[in-house]
Amino acid sequence: MTVYNTIRGLRVKYLSADPAVTEQGQVWYNSTTGNLRLANTTVNGTWSSANACNTSRRAFQGSGSQTNGIMAGGFSPGASPPMFNNTEEFDGTNFTNGGNIGTAVYQGSMFGPGTAAVIAGGGNNVNAQTVTQHYDGSSWSSPGNNLPNGRQQAGACGTQTAGVLFGGSAPSANITASLEYNGSWTAVPGTLNVGRGQINGTGSGTQTACITAGGQAAPGASNSSEEYDGTNWTATPNLNTARGGIMMNAEGSTSSAIVAGGPGSAATEIYDGSAWTTSGNMAANRDSGGSGGTGSAMWVAAGSPSSPSNAAPARTAEAFTVITSTTQTVSVS
Repeated sequence: MTVYNTIRGLRVKYLSADPAVTEQGQVWYNSTTGNLRLANTTVNGTWSSANACNTSRRAFQGSGSQTNGIMAGGFSPGASPPMFNNTEEFDGTNFTNGGNIGTAVYQGSMFGPGTAAVIAGGGNNVNAQTVTQHYDGSSWSSPGNNLPNGRQQAGACGTQTAGVLFGGSAPSANITASLEYNGSWTAVPGTLNVGRGQINGTGSGTQTACITAGGQAAPGASNSSEEYDGTNWTATPNLNTARGGIMMNAEGSTSSAIVAGGPGSAATEIYDGSAWTTSGNMAANRDSGGSGGTGSAMWVAAGSPSSPSNAAPARTAEAFTVITSTTQTVSVS
């Protein structure tokens, strides 16, 4: 017979109540309930509908938390003009129009909370842009600290005083280089292991602890995931589904990231620091929408319904809540 203390090097504790703090795999006997208990943390989540945003659009910038979110810019096929400078703020219930961005862009990189966000780069239907724009909760300004080169579809993390931008696309290739921001941009040695575009909706965490995943990398959609520690990018376990144009919780962490959507997809995946777990679908397929959130609550809005390719973007929004279960009863025969 296999004995637990031979496997684990520990005896099963005999307790009158479940411990307040447990570790993954910990086992104990609860003498009050008469149950053998196992600390087996499972993480999943559920989507619910949220009030629609005000402007139908896709390929725009989003950031912030579920109660202090922001999205701006983007475009819509057939609109006149096709690009937008609209800003919308999300308070967890409603989207409210904010101050317009000074330079209308799509596929730019946004980071920071809703009251102190940054948009860097993006496209304007002609060239990749270098402009950096700051939001103060009511209006946008351009401090003049522009990117050294035009870049769009890049990922980003951090705050208005401590951000990092990475990847994206240039006219001829996907980019691996990273830049850090503290009011001005500085090239840093850390480069992505996989150069990729279509990650302007991905990036979760801080300047020194950031994660990105998915994107478009030769020869197609990528499932790779990487973490930045302020110096280097390190490969982490892959997404279960390769996809670009996905959305991410901007204020998560390297142990609590969430991605959702992608072309023709409504799928959601949660990262706990060791693996990505598929957990629930949005009500509808969407890609290239706005998004934000923390490790426990995410929002997405608008974006492309994916089919047909020239379809009008959505105005719908959804909210995701992470549910963590930490113990279970073990049957004893």
